[in-house]
Amino acid sequence: MEVHHVRGDEHGESQVLFTHVPSGQIYSAPGGAGVFRQTTGPDGTARLQATGELDTDTVTCLHQAMADALGESATCMRIDLTTLAFGDVALVETLLHAQAGPARLVLAGPPVRLHAPPPRPHRPVPRRNLRRTRSGGSPGGR
Repeated sequence: MEVHHVRGDEHGESQVLFTHVPSGQIYSAPGGAGVFRQTTGPDGTARLQATGELDTDTVTCLHQAMADALGESATCMRIDLTTLAFGDVALVETLLHAQAGPARLVLAGPPVRLHAPPPRPHRPVPRRNLRRTRSGGSPGGR
């Protein structure tokens, strides 16, 4: 993760003044998944950035990053999921476990969209189950 400090010049063009790479550690997993963990700050907040696809085979990189943050006495873990491409039930279980842990958990990311199944088509009652009456009243009524 790089932080660019940008300033616009008199012609409206921006120029990068300097690039700052925060100190921290990268936890890699197969397939390009990974977590970048910044060193826990003086306020006790550990900032983690998850990327790629975190699933059963790759979520251990997040486990290790969170364990190391707790080892630095983090009281809050802010996990940024904005660049996460995919997460399965293993990620959800990891986050639920972390929520019950000693540090406060804060998640950042794009809005979640839950997709409901499409509504069922209306199916009319078959005509064979309806009885006709002569007077238009109810069946069996006189």
